[in-house]
Amino acid sequence: TLIYMDGQQSEFFILFDKNKYTVLKGLDWKIPFSVGGVNSEADFNVEIASGKDLISGFESGLPRSFISGKGIGDGTIEVVGLRKRDKQSSISKIKIVSVDPQYSLLNEDKEIFIGEQYIFDSRVKDVDRDRISVNISGSAVTSKIFNSFEAKLIPKSRGKLKFETFVDGKQVKG
Repeated sequence: TLIYMDGQQSEFFILFDKNKYTVLKGLDWKIPFSVGGVNSEADFNVEIASGKDLISGFESGLPRSFISGKGIGDGTIEVVGLRKRDKQSSISKIKIVSVDPQYSLLNEDKEIFIGEQYIFDSRVKDVDRDRISVNISGSAVTSKIFNSFEAKLIPKSRGKLKFETFVDGKQVKG
């Protein structure tokens, strides 16, 4: 982070962490970007120059601002910032790629044995593990939510099991 000092003028910038972000179709996303070379939020303005149809929300902040949306399609988002005192501007853009959710490992097990530990791995490609949770339900187990990408269980009786994967609290279809 650049710090403004009296007598020196730092470069104003708006910068995304990456050039391309992969988001999941149908799920909400939130992408941060950095703002530097200003002292307070009153010192600058940020506008969305292109890709407004991909964005549902904008949070201006210092040193980090955020854009958010829903995985509905691909496109490019361009953000323009303007420092008020000297009209210096900065432009940053990213490419959004919307993909169908895919599990990192396919769990093709159709039966689980009573009394044996079973681990359901719900990692979804292109999603941080700490954003994933799993809900298990059914006649063979007591319903439970795991705040992890792994659901570990030992079934005690015959019956059915249902595994549901969630990203940021939103159910992943399929």
